[in-house]
Amino acid sequence: MEPRRPGDPRVKITQESIADAALAMICEAGVESLTMRALAARLGVSAPALYHHVAGREALLDLVARRVPIDFDDAGETSLAGVTSFEEYVALSRPDALAMRDYYLARPGLARVMLDRVGGRGAGSVDDRDERTAPDVAALVRAGLDPDEAQRTFDTMARWVLAAIAAEHGSRPTRRADEAFEHGLDLLLAGLTTTAPQGSRRDGPEGSRPPRT
Repeated sequence: MEPRRPGDPRVKITQESIADAALAMICEAGVESLTMRALAARLGVSAPALYHHVAGREALLDLVARRVPIDFDDAGETSLAGVTSFEEYVALSRPDALAMRDYYLARPGLARVMLDRVGGRGAGSVDDRDERTAPDVAALVRAGLDPDEAQRTFDTMARWVLAAIAAEHGSRPTRRADEAFEHGLDLLLAGLTTTAPQGSRRDGPEGSRPPRT
């Protein structure tokens, strides 16, 4: 989005356009670049006009958090609709998590913002995201978890992925960092399948299922 001069009569802002402009700024120069004054200048409005829509920087970050996509695969929701086992869920979750990492690494500092809110410490907590995370939770329920456990499982996975990405903030991308993230992700997903309810697992070589840990 090209910045416009304050007072431009064509300028009409909404919470969506504010969040989109803020995300563009984060992509260009990181979260540290995002100030109310700089955002107002980018949008071509006065700072007081921006405050009319957003109370302050923390409220702005909450707005941004709710604008960040949940599914990083365009066909994510459609694919999740057919998931009935943990193996299927893991197969979809792994590439999505890798795409999620790419998205956040291109927007320095945003993973930390999201982690705070998914963890419930910000106003834009995970409760605000229930509708958006519903396809994942529903898939986990179909795989065998009860709804509360499915939500906890998804939240735990989301927090780990965000924390791992946030830990890379300020580091230069390396093959070793890529491998470390993938290794941790594989351990997390393996833990999901080994702790799944017995009835949701596929039979082993001799028709037996491993005990739930």
